[in-house]
Amino acid sequence: MAQIIAVPCGADTDAALTALRDRLRAQGLRVAGVLQDRAPAPGRARQHMVLHDAAGGFSRVISQDLGDGAGGCRLDPGALEDIVQQVATGLPGADVLFVNRFGKQEELGRGFAPLIAEALGAGMTVIIAVADEKRAAFEGFAGGLARWSVPGAIQIDRA
Repeated sequence: MAQIIAVPCGADTDAALTALRDRLRAQGLRVAGVLQDRAPAPGRARQHMVLHDAAGGFSRVISQDLGDGAGGCRLDPGALEDIVQQVATGLPGADVLFVNRFGKQEELGRGFAPLIAEALGAGMTVIIAVADEKRAAFEGFAGGLARWSVPGAIQIDRA
């Protein structure tokens, strides 16, 4: 059954989504998509943003080093688009698509937005983290298809 399950972003979101992925895999569900964490950036005050393939295939830094004084978005859009293409190859046959965040790229119809639509069209469940400041944009994107939950409460029935 196609559905979008949105989870609010918090301090433990990344770890909670990873635990959810592990639980769903243990139940025999096939997962695709990406999960996020942070990695040290030697000599820098801010850590790297790293995306990991939910199916275990790759890890990649998606942040640009703009220097310690930079205050803007550090996302490398090219790296994100490359990852979306990698995830797309593993989407057929998956039951669940994990998207680490609904961000500016998705808000603009780029990033994971097309893959989310493809997954829903294939009858998949999409699980996505949404920050408070992106909630209105996400609600507009989802068009009433999303329900909100917390990772520990998510249950997915096998079709």
